[in-house]
Amino acid sequence: MIRFLLLSLSVCLFVAGCAQRKDAYRILVSAEMPAPEIADLIAEIVSDDVSVVVVPTPPGMTLFEALEAGEGDFAIGEEPAERIDNVRTVVPLYPSILHVITRAEIGATSLYDAIYDRSIYAGPADGAAANLLREFADELGLYEGDYRLLMTPWDEIPDTYFVLGGLISMDTLASFTGHTMLGFGAPNELGRGAVAEGIALRHANLRPFILPRGLYDELAPEPTLTLSTRTVLAARADIDSATVRTIARLLFENRRAIAQEYPLAQREITEKLDVAALVLPLHPGTQAHLNRERPSMFQRWSDTIGTVFAVLAVIGSGVLAYNRRLSAMRKDRIDTYFISMFEVREAIQTVTSVEAREDLRRQLRAIQAEVMSLAIKERIEANSALVAFIEMSNQILNETYRETVLQTGPAPQTDANDPISS
Repeated sequence: MIRFLLLSLSVCLFVAGCAQRKDAYRILVSAEMPAPEIADLIAEIVSDDVSVVVVPTPPGMTLFEALEAGEGDFAIGEEPAERIDNVRTVVPLYPSILHVITRAEIGATSLYDAIYDRSIYAGPADGAAANLLREFADELGLYEGDYRLLMTPWDEIPDTYFVLGGLISMDTLASFTGHTMLGFGAPNELGRGAVAEGIALRHANLRPFILPRGLYDELAPEPTLTLSTRTVLAARADIDSATVRTIARLLFENRRAIAQEYPLAQREITEKLDVAALVLPLHPGTQAHLNRERPSMFQRWSDTIGTVFAVLAVIGSGVLAYNRRLSAMRKDRIDTYFISMFEVREAIQTVTSVEAREDLRRQLRAIQAEVMSLAIKERIEANSALVAFIEMSNQILNETYRETVLQTGPAPQTDANDPISS
């Protein structure tokens, strides 16, 4: 029995340990700096809330291919040129700057000069810089046989360094003695058709970037216009939104800590995101974090809704007042016919001849006909005033008709002008 309990406890602990390891999210990184260092810093920042581990990109696969294939849950890398169906941006991290550095003796003045018939180091063969180099060469009409890609920069001194990454450290600058940095147009041409702007038009993931004067000492003594691409923390679209929201919140809250380690992060890690400028759409988890303080749709439109209701109330009050006024006017017109009817009634009571009485009866029927025509044309409702007028006028006609019959006897045939039946 004791052995069974111990065995059961061991199995439970093993299963719990496996579950804990399984719950750890994997952040894929390439070997290009500073991505591995930033990944370690992110893992440390989120460790109290989300368990993550940093893993390298499998050989033979690009970063985002590995992410799509499920080799990782998150990835830190440069934005691709086109959208990837199952990959979303969690948080933009920092700009990766393109450095095209050539040996001064080459005298390269254009990108074509820096690539054609040159030995080039562009980082890992499947890295972002090497892929971008191939795209540029293809656009220039160059084939892979027109240049040589070096696997390392140490076995042979490259003619050209083509590198995407962070700022060059002061220690590394010393190794570029006798080199010069190639620019993509003059900085003062920016906004007026600089070469960098033309390249950016063809590559959605590239933006012009100015390196300030003196940043790289003799390597670039004057301001240099180059290109950059946004490095992002990306995730598969199916990663839990609550987890992504937590990570996004922690990174936004700790942006200063990241910027202390890597100052360029200050440019990108911000909640004031230009979402439309992202190549990879924003993950719903990050969007939920950014929307947390946004008022609801009803709150955003409350003033407009209040104004609409106020206008409708005013219009409704106006319509009601108009209808009341119209009803009053119609009633006044009916009252006029009442007066005419009473005048005819008084006249009937004073006459003695049959001819005069019949003439007054015709006047009363004419008044009746006019009232009925008015009721049809102006759509007067059959209210109490109208009903009272018809009944009273019919009563007068009936009474005068009986008096005429008493005086002259019944008419030989039915008069077509008999009183309107009530």
